[in-house]
Amino acid sequence: MSSSANPFEEEREMGFEKFYPMILGEVINEKYKVVAKLGFGSASTIWCCRNLATNTYAALKIYAHDLVAEDEIDNESAIYKHLNTMGNPNHPGKAYIRTIQDSFSITNIKEENILLGLTDSSIVEQLDTKEIAASSFYKSVNGYNLYKSANFGIPTRFGRPILCDFSLARNGQVEHSHDIQPDPYRAPEVILEMPWGYAVDIWNVGVMVWDMFENRRMFDGLDPETGKYGNRFHLASIVGLLGPPPLEFLQRSGCSPVYFDNKGNWKCLNPVLPVSWEDSERNLEGPNKKGFLDFVRKMIRWTPESRATPSELLEDPWLLGEVEGLYRDLVELFEPERRSSLKCARGFTVGLLSKSHGQRAPPLANRATTTFIAPHRPPESKAISERQQ
Repeated sequence: MSSSANPFEEEREMGFEKFYPMILGEVINEKYKVVAKLGFGSASTIWCCRNLATNTYAALKIYAHDLVAEDEIDNESAIYKHLNTMGNPNHPGKAYIRTIQDSFSITNIKEENILLGLTDSSIVEQLDTKEIAASSFYKSVNGYNLYKSANFGIPTRFGRPILCDFSLARNGQVEHSHDIQPDPYRAPEVILEMPWGYAVDIWNVGVMVWDMFENRRMFDGLDPETGKYGNRFHLASIVGLLGPPPLEFLQRSGCSPVYFDNKGNWKCLNPVLPVSWEDSERNLEGPNKKGFLDFVRKMIRWTPESRATPSELLEDPWLLGEVEGLYRDLVELFEPERRSSLKCARGFTVGLLSKSHGQRAPPLANRATTTFIAPHRPPESKAISERQQ
């Protein structure tokens, strides 16, 4: 047990007191014994459970009470059920989705919880044994027990990526215009409150690959004086790198006049600081640098329709490894502990794009894609109107 006064894991989240007070060894819904903590989010915790009836393991997601709107919880359950029952059961994309086994409400908590099956139980069997030998109990706060999330270490090999968090997923057959994405990863059409579609995910992949390779944000959108996020600072950074947006694109948004005049020129007081792609990229040289920048440029474009599709990106020479000496340069440039994350950037990119190979619009648009590969950052729940202009 730790006596640390520093906030720990979900204790740092707003509304922490509404999280379910789990105790290791507790039996949930009369058959799922909790054996270890797998992780946490801004409004939920994830637990490894053993089904006492079948002696199999599953991941259990428990929502915090009243921190998530009822329709959001219903949405995730509905998405899972849709994926389980609709469409072609032989579609290759099925292999990349974790299916739901069960969903239920816990007495006095009143929020639906999601149970996901695990195809390989060997690692959690070891985890179960380890917890029995030495509990991960960390500290207690007002009767709430805090446990350390399981640390599985850095994998020595990578299998297929699995999508398993659909709390922010949306049906791709319906037009959407609500606010999405963590601040640094918001696509231009999201910032300008336009309808958005699958192309926002392509923007996300481009920004995330950049972040992983460069170890810094492509766009942070922060006011240099206050350190707070603002739309105008984010847009100014995009203009500085990409140049002014097409006038036709701006005409799609009723918010554009806040930031641009009727000719498409920047009008806010904070200046646009021009920067080139070549100066922004600091780690590569020669053909390797050109190949990487060409790849990212295909995704970071103002208009959604001009961004490359997943199948087009999968054919990119840089992603296929045709740029000779790429990894040799990376090994020379980075310390050993950084190399694995750089390889992850390329590997995760292949995995994310592979799921939509050959399709411009798969049946569901996963809004959680950036969350899948990003360092943990609580998703923003505030509306665009509440963001600083």
